[in-house]
Amino acid sequence: MAGDDSGRGDDHDGLSRRRDAGLAAVTAVGVLAATTVAVGDATEADPGVVVAFLARPVPLAAGVAGAVLLELGFALAPRHGRALWRRRSVRLAGTATVAVGLPAVALARPAVAGSVLAALSGGLVGYAALLAGVATGVLPSPETWFGRDREPETE
Repeated sequence: MAGDDSGRGDDHDGLSRRRDAGLAAVTAVGVLAATTVAVGDATEADPGVVVAFLARPVPLAAGVAGAVLLELGFALAPRHGRALWRRRSVRLAGTATVAVGLPAVALARPAVAGSVLAALSGGLVGYAALLAGVATGVLPSPETWFGRDREPETE
């Protein structure tokens, strides 16, 4: 939702949201791949072990809260958020960090792997819920949450 390139409410917002959903899906694949590696051979005996590995309530909730806080930050300063997220390098670096970098760090530190991967999963779940809420009209677009959707653009 940070990818909304305008406050106009036209189809461009829908294209941005679809792109952001695609980036989130790529990220989810990275997190699931890292989780599969972290649990190792246990997945062959019981595929449900991946879900159990990620179902850690505190880190999962922290991830959801992190996604909501990130969107609140973008909603508080929509012009700056759009300008930042419009940069391809920011989108790619952010996606790569969450999809590859953090899972790699988690796998390098087995003691924290479950918590880190659960938090990343929670963030993806929280983001997907927000995205679904906006896409279905249940939630207004984030740039309108604080009445700042008509913030003047400055060069």
